[in-house]
Amino acid sequence: MIFCKNFLQLNLGKLLANQNGTNYSINGVPQVPLNAGTWKDHHLAVGTVVTSNFPVFVAQFLRGSACSVPPLEIDPLMLDILPAEQYTSDYLFGTSDYDRYSSHHATIVVETAQTGTLLLDGLPLGATFTPIVGTNYSTGYLTLASARTYNLVSNNGSRFGLFVYGYGQEESYGYTGGGNLIKLDGCPIAKYTADSVCLGNPTTFTNTSFDPKYTIVSHEWDFDGEGTSNAQNPTFTFPAAGTYNVKLKVTNNNPTKACAD
Repeated sequence: MIFCKNFLQLNLGKLLANQNGTNYSINGVPQVPLNAGTWKDHHLAVGTVVTSNFPVFVAQFLRGSACSVPPLEIDPLMLDILPAEQYTSDYLFGTSDYDRYSSHHATIVVETAQTGTLLLDGLPLGATFTPIVGTNYSTGYLTLASARTYNLVSNNGSRFGLFVYGYGQEESYGYTGGGNLIKLDGCPIAKYTADSVCLGNPTTFTNTSFDPKYTIVSHEWDFDGEGTSNAQNPTFTFPAAGTYNVKLKVTNNNPTKACAD
């Protein structure tokens, strides 16, 4: 997981363990292990990467006026931080129209090599990105208008994280811009599309399976008992008109266990 200082840079990160013996690191530095239900605060001064051997819940907090140095007339807020594996490549988001919010911002977390692929409402982003030391990720910041809807996308489908927030006198809001809430059990996600054809013509199957961490190394197709294939994107001609239940099994190269879906 990656969490970053926001525009005001008054941040606190909290990690909550799900299992006993949770070992985790902050920017590559091992921390004191946590047990199930226990938590630890970390003060944020730079972009921060968290890695752990078991699932952890990570939240980021903005300190309110009573705890900020120098004092700022803002309310605290909390953001749930998604792991990078659950980032997506297309966000539709908006800013509040409440008149007590005086500024609106967004933080972007993206692989450094993909910063140039981002488009805001169809135009190049124009943000300045700062690399997170020791990682292949960078963070960028946007200042946004009030009461606006935006569309932020990667033009080559690269996934990135988005966090939106705003401030005002004794006021604040913030939320995670969205995400792809896939399972994170080390297994790939099997998906495909197929075209519609007339009887006697081959059907083309397009494999859209993906794996957020590992590489898919095999594909097993079952055309409802009428045939099989190990091709990535096969074609198949069915013997008669009708509805067929086509199954696809994909396997990745997870080094700890061969995992399929």
